[in-house]
Amino acid sequence: MRLLLVFLLLTTTTSCVKYALKKYGAIGGKPEIQKIITKDKDVLFLGMIHMAEKNFYTQSKKIIDSLCNDGYYIFGEGVMLGKDSLGKDRISMNTADSLNSKKIRKILGYRLSTSTEGSPVYKLKEKYNLEIQPKELYFTRSSAEMTIIDATTKDLVNYYENKKGEIKLDTCDIRTKVGQEYTCEKLPSSEKKFFRDTVIIISRNNLVIDAVKKSNKKKILIIYGKAHFEGIKKGLEN
Repeated sequence: MRLLLVFLLLTTTTSCVKYALKKYGAIGGKPEIQKIITKDKDVLFLGMIHMAEKNFYTQSKKIIDSLCNDGYYIFGEGVMLGKDSLGKDRISMNTADSLNSKKIRKILGYRLSTSTEGSPVYKLKEKYNLEIQPKELYFTRSSAEMTIIDATTKDLVNYYENKKGEIKLDTCDIRTKVGQEYTCEKLPSSEKKFFRDTVIIISRNNLVIDAVKKSNKKKILIIYGKAHFEGIKKGLEN
């Protein structure tokens, strides 16, 4: 999920950003397949990076294509906005100026868009010649080959509000579009940490764990952000 990468980069000092990008694998990284031991299924995990050098995605696609040809079914990451006016799922979080996106922005305290010129992540993308994870990796595949196992922005907000109470937006939050520079009053950093650790990571890990356990697929390839591996592995191997 891009939110986690954005959070990590924006909470890293400028002098350490390139080091952080290298450590995370966005620069010079290679895709890695890890095996998860379960009683009745062959489960593999491909740790995804949502903004990286082109070569990372070229290599990832070769691996994904090969495993699909070998009969693996993809359980993919992809936070959704929910249904659009035509009843279709909206994948990209930044394509609609929604109330839920604004609530998430309120927690995180920064502009969400990775494509708006002038945004912090856009600047990093341009400076280090990085690319946003392409949809062609797996989003464009048919339901016979893959399914998205993830939350909607509404699910994320509901989970947070059930634990912490309503996220109250002020006039500044309402008037500032999602892609615009964000200068409104922010929530305490402890709320950002809770959202990152519990909502973004743990709650979504549980969705994947539950889906794998209930699935009748015997060969499954999980494609999710690298930070999700240990939690998903622990949940499935118990």
